[in-house]
Amino acid sequence: AGGVAARLARHGVPAGALQLEITEHVLLEDPQRAADTLAGLTAHGVKMSLDDFGTGYSSLVHLRRLPVSELKIDRSFVARLAVDH
Repeated sequence: AGGVAARLARHGVPAGALQLEITEHVLLEDPQRAADTLAGLTAHGVKMSLDDFGTGYSSLVHLRRLPVSELKIDRSFVARLAVDH
């Protein structure tokens, strides 16, 4: 996280202008490491997005502990919304 912040500062890019995306699959490989990395990045002002939510085994309780500013729900959950209401 510190390396990303240092590079942003060196190039004059505000941390809030950067949004990184992580998939639920990557998050589940090592949840504690992912949470620590996300927390470090967001502490520097980087925005985080969680993609493909719902394709793995993450629960909403686990999601509440993650510092993400955007949640992208997998298309398999929303593809039929216009049809199945």
